[in-house]
Amino acid sequence: MHHPTLPALLTLLLTLLLTLLLTLLLTLLLTLLLTLLLTLLLTLLLTLLLTPLALADACVESGPAAELSASSLSIPGQGEGLGGVGTGTEAPRTTIVG
Repeated sequence: MHHPTLPALLTLLLTLLLTLLLTLLLTLLLTLLLTLLLTLLLTLLLTLLLTPLALADACVESGPAAELSASSLSIPGQGEGLGGVGTGTEAPRTTIVG
């Protein structure tokens, strides 16, 4: 009966360890690659979905309603220096719902 020698067993063990290490490295690399790909895909999707909302919000804030609400916050001679607290002499404000 032929028994394997010590160098043959060590070679087999080393081959198995290298195979395991390579498998683990490839799995880790594939996982990181898929995670990066999913992150980029989600970022692109969120950017495409939220950009129109941000642009629409910017258009509303720069329109006439923003100028009206900004000018109605500080009426010269009425309520200045009170940190936004009304004095009771201010005219009622109109709220524009758009």
